[in-house]
Amino acid sequence: MFIIFRILPFFPYDSVKYVAAVIIAIAVNGMHYTGMAAVTYKYRPIPGFSSAGLVTPYYLHEVILYSEVSIAFSFVFLLTA
Repeated sequence: MFIIFRILPFFPYDSVKYVAAVIIAIAVNGMHYTGMAAVTYKYRPIPGFSSAGLVTPYYLHEVILYSEVSIAFSFVFLLTA
């Protein structure tokens, strides 16, 4: 938030907006990874539930990373529009 409200108004260049969007995306992604590393889950199977259509845990980090990057670039394009 500091970058958006304190730095970007003084530097209205596109390159600064791109760098700010990447920094914000990395920060948000890092906070999500920190939160997920701190949580503990207890597994209890649900009768009749099939996990065939879900993302396997092996690829979950890639799904999160790609979604964060796409959201960050969408944010940049909204700022420059």
